[in-house]
Amino acid sequence: MADDFAEHQGDQAQRRLEHAVVLFHSTHHALRAESLVCAAGLKAELVPVPRQWSSDCGVCLRIRAEDRDRVEEILGAHHVEIADIRDL
Repeated sequence: MADDFAEHQGDQAQRRLEHAVVLFHSTHHALRAESLVCAAGLKAELVPVPRQWSSDCGVCLRIRAEDRDRVEEILGAHHVEIADIRDL
């Protein structure tokens, strides 16, 4: 039983590390970010900002955690301001 619990906890931790969210100061930047990231062939989706995180903008961009560095590079190159990036 304890092994099942430990395995379940490990599965949950792995799922959390599969995605990250990019927070923005404005909806304009969130929309532009989604367009740029998707145009680069990466998976991204606009989602509501989780309640526990404050943001000036009500939406954030959910990305694959493995794409985090590439997303930062793309958005930086296009002068899209990022408020924060957090792991889910």
